[in-house]
Amino acid sequence: MIPLLPERALLKAEAFPCRIVKKLNRFVVEASLAGEVVKVHNTNTGRLEDLLWEGNLAYCAEKEGGKLRFKLIAAKTLGGLAVVDTNLQERALERAFELGYISWARGCRVKRRPRAGRSVFDFELECGERVLVESKSADLASWRGFGMWPDCPTDRGLRHLRELPRAPGRKVVLFVVGFPGARAFVPYCRGDERVCEELVKSPVELRAVGMYYDPPFVKLYGELPVLLLEGREEPLSKVLL
Repeated sequence: MIPLLPERALLKAEAFPCRIVKKLNRFVVEASLAGEVVKVHNTNTGRLEDLLWEGNLAYCAEKEGGKLRFKLIAAKTLGGLAVVDTNLQERALERAFELGYISWARGCRVKRRPRAGRSVFDFELECGERVLVESKSADLASWRGFGMWPDCPTDRGLRHLRELPRAPGRKVVLFVVGFPGARAFVPYCRGDERVCEELVKSPVELRAVGMYYDPPFVKLYGELPVLLLEGREEPLSKVLL
């Protein structure tokens, strides 16, 4: 049974509707905003082909610093809005830890960007023991409603999976399914077969949570099971969206 939670607002993120025009590169997307086509910063390095297609509804927000004035924070998927901004996902996750909304991390103090050996991970939880947590954004939706990662080859993600077990203490890889109503997390083996192989043999804990954007809030809706289905899932066609 999926341990669904009462939906809980984690962060307020003011943004305004925009429409995707095209993805220019890993970090820049063209979007139509108030009738004007502008370049928007994208923090998510995945391909996001099911989200960043021409005409899809998205949400953009003003950003501080840098050459671009706006950033992309969410995009429409089946059933709602997926959180695309990985920085926003991490801030929301940090807030969920602080508020005790995640059962296995309740009562823990949270530290960002801990170093272990030569590596830097996303979170360190202090709750009687040291818990290192590396989070991964799983915004790819499968046809059966599972959240998936990765959607493309990821040397960085593979390196994290290989380095995390070497660190002392308890270790967790936490998949953040960024869209509403997901049933579970599964790895997308066609994205990177090496990642699937590493997850199957990994000694670290594999956990998942679900969150989404419900303007103007990022909301947490559940702790999700992690299923190692060896890549039998396929993404939703963008035609269905």
